Amino acid sequence: MQITPWLIYWIDVIHSICVLGNIMLFFSLVLFITVGITGSKEEKFAVGKLVMLLVGIGAAICIFVPSKTVMMQMLILPPVVNNEQVQQLPSNVLEYVNNWLEEVNAELKEKKE
Repeated sequence: MQITPWLIYWIDVIHSICVLGNIMLFFSLVLFITVGITGSKEEKFAVGKLVMLLVGIGAAICIFVPSKTVMMQMLILPPVVNNEQVQQLPSNVLEYVNNWLEEVNAELKEKKE
């Protein structure tokens, strides 16, 4: 998968939607508390229904819309982890280190003699 400027833009848009969900939750709870303290029974009931709707929408957004970090992880990690060359890297590194250690040991033995 290729990372394009549009992809980066849409990741930021998704992050903004997630932030909007958090703001919606906050202000709906503030509204609920304010009307609960100052409002009449009818107002409390009407606002209570509205707040429940807003909290439900805000909670759904917060739960199901991934954050910017998660989106980047979803896009970048699978191609890297599933790459055959990357999976072979540890064995190549281990082979390189073993060869280097053998050379160093050989040089040390030569210096002792």
